[in-house]
Amino acid sequence: MIHKALIVAAGRGLRLRPTTENVPKPALEVGGVPLIRRSVDILAFHGIDDVTVVVGYEQEKIRALLGDSVSYLVNEDFPSTNNMASMYVGRHANANEPFLYLHADLWYDPKIIEIARRQTGDIVFLVEKKPCRDEEMKVRVRDGLILEADKAIQPSDAYGEWLGIAKFEPQGAAVFFDEIERTLPRSKVLYDCAVVRGLAERGVAMKYADIGSLPWVEIDFQEDLNFARTLAEREEQAWRS
Repeated sequence: MIHKALIVAAGRGLRLRPTTENVPKPALEVGGVPLIRRSVDILAFHGIDDVTVVVGYEQEKIRALLGDSVSYLVNEDFPSTNNMASMYVGRHANANEPFLYLHADLWYDPKIIEIARRQTGDIVFLVEKKPCRDEEMKVRVRDGLILEADKAIQPSDAYGEWLGIAKFEPQGAAVFFDEIERTLPRSKVLYDCAVVRGLAERGVAMKYADIGSLPWVEIDFQEDLNFARTLAEREEQAWRS
C-alpha cells in the first residue's frame, strides 16, 4: 500500500507568462481549485496522505494554499535548474517506502492515481498511448519496458506521452536518484526523465502503465490551461448529470 508522494513544484512557469508573473503555475485555478490543491486532495482520497512538495518560485503562495497538509523542501537553485534538480532535493523524503512522484502542473482524472497505486515493479511510468507532437514528453518502449523518455524522440518512434506521474519502490528510487546524482554535474537544466535512457541501456527495468482514455493535461502553455479548464467543466457537468 502506498501512503507517500513527492510533488515537484519549484519551477517558474516561464512559458505561461504573463499568467505566472506573480503566481506559481501549481497555484493556477482550474475549475475554481488550484492545481496543486486538487492534486493533494486526490492523493488523500486514495489514502496517500504523507506528501512532500518541493517548492521554489513564489513558494509562500504554495505554502499558503496547502498549509500543514504537506511537508516542504526547497530547491534554492530553482531559477537555474529544472525538475531533475527538484526531484533530487526530495530524494530522502520517502526513504525505504514506495511512493508516487508527480509534477505539480497537472490536471488529471482521479482514477489515474488508482492505476498508479496498483502497479508492480520498481519503477513504473504512467503513459498515454497516442500519436505525439514535438513538444510532448514522448516515450519509446519495447517488450513492456521504457527505453527512453524525451521530447527529442521522433514522433514516429514514440509509443505515447509520459504524464509526469510515476510510481517508485525503494530499490527503484535508489537507482534512479543515483543516476540523477551522476547526471546533475553535467547539466542542471535537464528534465527528470533525462536519466531514463542511460538506465535502460544498463539493463534497469522501467515499466509503463497505460491510462487508456482517461483525461489529463500537463500545463505548459496557455492552450494547455484552457484545455484543462474545459476538462474541468466537463467533469462538473458529468457530476451534475
